[in-house]
Amino acid sequence: MSDNGFIVLLDKFGIDVPLLCIQMVNFVLVAYLLYRFGIRSVLRVMEERNKRISDGLEYTKKMETELGNIEAKRSELISEASSQADEIISSAKDLAAEFADKQRMESKKMVEEMFAKAKANIATDRKIAFAGLKGEFKDLIIEAAQCALQRELSDIEKFKYGQHAAEVLTKTA
Repeated sequence: MSDNGFIVLLDKFGIDVPLLCIQMVNFVLVAYLLYRFGIRSVLRVMEERNKRISDGLEYTKKMETELGNIEAKRSELISEASSQADEIISSAKDLAAEFADKQRMESKKMVEEMFAKAKANIATDRKIAFAGLKGEFKDLIIEAAQCALQRELSDIEKFKYGQHAAEVLTKTA
């Protein structure tokens, strides 16, 4: 069959060939315009969204990994800080005990020094008091001797009183 036979066949089925050609051109033109201005821009937007979604998923995975690393570092820092705090507390307790011992020793030393000074002061005051008493005692003995000597005594009694007074004075000096 020739080309005319094909057209005759189409006419028998009720197909208008020029109208069919025009509709085909319209269809191709509409399809092209839809693809060019509609579908292509929609595809571009979808590709951008898909890219954003994939970038977001990658970022989420990256952040989860970093969060895990940060959590591990945080746990490590907390345990390290806890051990350092324990060391500082232990050191502070040792220093406090050492300071308390030092203060106790210094206090004990000060008490001993004060006690020694008090003993020395008491000894000095005692010596001064005894010296004063000795002087007063000597004066009393001398006065007693003078009273006794003013009485009329025999020479032997005077000699005995004098000798006895001399002995007493010698012992107290």
